[in-house]
Amino acid sequence: MRALGTRADELHLVGGASKSRAWARVLADVLGLRVRPLAEPESAALGAALLAAWAVGRAAGGTGDLDRLARGFLETAESPVEPDRAAHAALVPLAARFREIVAQSFG
Repeated sequence: MRALGTRADELHLVGGASKSRAWARVLADVLGLRVRPLAEPESAALGAALLAAWAVGRAAGGTGDLDRLARGFLETAESPVEPDRAAHAALVPLAARFREIVAQSFG
């Protein structure tokens, strides 16, 4: 996302992954972002429905704010996981190497 110019302050964890505090910790440390597990078990479907509602509004000439629309539906399952800055710093070069390997392997 960063490579595309998108800025994120936090990650909302959905689906089965949202039930794993350990996975939330890994993501927080690798990405350097706060991770919030969501309470809604079908968050991906809810997100798709919200995006569709936003798109219909835009197509009808509206200028709706997707963030504002989604905020009313974001209930977290538990407290967020904050990234460990030291762990993140140690993982940055490993994540870069991982991306290199994936690019070499899959183009």
